[in-house]
Amino acid sequence: MPSKHLNLALRSLGYTLSKYRPQFDPVQRLIRSAETHNVSVMLDVGANRGQFARNLFKAGYGGRIVSFEPLAEAHGRLQAAAAGKANWQVYRRCALGPRSGQAEINVAGNSQSSSFLPMLDRHLSIAPHSRYVGKEAVEMLTLDQVLRSDFPEAGRLGVKLDVQGYEHEVLAGLREERGRVALIYAELSLTPLYDGEPPFTETIAGLIADGYRCVSVAPNFVDPGTFEMLDVNVLFVRN
Repeated sequence: MPSKHLNLALRSLGYTLSKYRPQFDPVQRLIRSAETHNVSVMLDVGANRGQFARNLFKAGYGGRIVSFEPLAEAHGRLQAAAAGKANWQVYRRCALGPRSGQAEINVAGNSQSSSFLPMLDRHLSIAPHSRYVGKEAVEMLTLDQVLRSDFPEAGRLGVKLDVQGYEHEVLAGLREERGRVALIYAELSLTPLYDGEPPFTETIAGLIADGYRCVSVAPNFVDPGTFEMLDVNVLFVRN
């Protein structure tokens, strides 16, 4: 059967068949950028239960990952996932933001949608299981503080952000040490999903002004009814 007809048949079953090309794989683009820019440590901010780190290691990443997670239940699962893995460290339970102190995070029913910001109706209409079910108190630190105290000798760093609309606030806590960060991989909303998150164009413009350039954009969250892309994973590297 010609490949065209085979793909049509597979598509009717919910599958496609295509040649794998690593340059079109967003995870491989991230790994290649980390290698090209000599990133020795990847800071996994908003790690949840370790999905990002597991996927990166499975795809062939050979560097070190340090994961950060504010929710107690998810942090426990994260520690279990990283146990016995030399290149994977889990930082003590904390949140990262614009200042140090105590904070309260909204806990989502699906865990990974938890945020310091109120959730908007658009998000709830698409993912009702993500509705907030409670709050947790947590210590908040800044990335500047963490890097100075715990990673003073680390070489060039990468920062991955999956913090549900709080990216701008986390980056506000990375000013003095930002020159050490060669790569930023952030989930950014094209449509506001949390109340108070800035437009994605503002975050991109700020990073460009700080000396980064965008080298990859990949779909992440899509409205299954309208097919509108709601958020994307964006990769920036330092010029």
